[in-house]
Amino acid sequence: MLIMGGDKNKDTLRMEIGSPAPDDQTGPSPLIGNLTIQIPPKEPAVLITWSVAIDVSDGNGKEAVLLLETDVANDDGNFYTDSNGRDWVHRKVNYRKGWQLEVTDPVAMNYYPINSGLRIMDQPGSACKARQLTLVPDRAHGGASLLPGQLEIMVHRRCMVDDSRGVGEPLNEVDCSTGICLPKMVTGETRLLLDPVRTEGRGEVYDSYRELTHQVRLPLLPVFTRDDPKHQPRADSWSSLPVSSRRGLPREVQVLTLELLTHENTPKLYYDKACAHHRCILLRLANTYAQEEGSTAVELDLAGRGALLEGFELGRGFEVTLNAGRDLETAEKERLKWSSVGEGETEVLSHAERCEVDWRRITLEPLQIRTFIVSLVL
Repeated sequence: MLIMGGDKNKDTLRMEIGSPAPDDQTGPSPLIGNLTIQIPPKEPAVLITWSVAIDVSDGNGKEAVLLLETDVANDDGNFYTDSNGRDWVHRKVNYRKGWQLEVTDPVAMNYYPINSGLRIMDQPGSACKARQLTLVPDRAHGGASLLPGQLEIMVHRRCMVDDSRGVGEPLNEVDCSTGICLPKMVTGETRLLLDPVRTEGRGEVYDSYRELTHQVRLPLLPVFTRDDPKHQPRADSWSSLPVSSRRGLPREVQVLTLELLTHENTPKLYYDKACAHHRCILLRLANTYAQEEGSTAVELDLAGRGALLEGFELGRGFEVTLNAGRDLETAEKERLKWSSVGEGETEVLSHAERCEVDWRRITLEPLQIRTFIVSLVL
């Protein structure tokens, strides 16, 4: 268990590590492992590295949870989880919007999938300075905030019977690499960000969280290939795209895909339209900030001075659907019109409503992802 606290009027942190056992527990712990805490240089987060294995020699399945107790005053039971690493979704203990929840399992019914963030914050009017504590995992977990000031994620589990969730066997992994089957040791990293709550505009709070999740979940991967005609792609095909660095992109814009298309992986529709005589690239850009994070529409010049594609002679370019399967303008003409009932209706910005004359100058709305096929005159 990790107990966290600090000055109620400052963004400070005090940590105590312990393993409090229930009053009725006797004998050795069924959990095997260790936990270390670091504050890496030039990183805004506290890094928790954990390793855990579960002993089920008594015949009982068990679950291992990383539990953090803090003095963050979310006494109203509110907490937040990410939605596929992008938007934040409000959660509340023992509550469902739209119907009266009958609580039959107070733990499992309040667990939610965590991909890139689990957050609690001081409720308005609390004695503490408005703070928010964000847990950033290195993989998907189940997680919750079951009690005020608590954050927890499940890091490991071993079941002795099938839980009837589609696997068809008990979730009981063991490590038999040495010839003797032992409890499987699981290792991971979890990061913590403690920030003041921003009520107006975007600030360093969102920059630190978003950039940290990009570093953790989408790290840069060095790729090597042999410069041999028998092995494709050739090394010189990679070096022929000296794209500019992030200096030409706003901080909230992320390049999701920048792929040099070949004749083999270019759909015939695009090949006939723009790629028959020129090399084409698949470019996918995202605005990673939500509207409630203070984000507004971001305007980009893809080919201007200091821009992403500066220095290239650009041919034809056009926007396609998110999966690059169809031309966007054609797809939207054939889009099904859905009728919706209830709260939370949102407007969808169509291709025609963007009023963009030149594809080189585009606008990204909050959390919007746009995909383009661009031909290069090489």
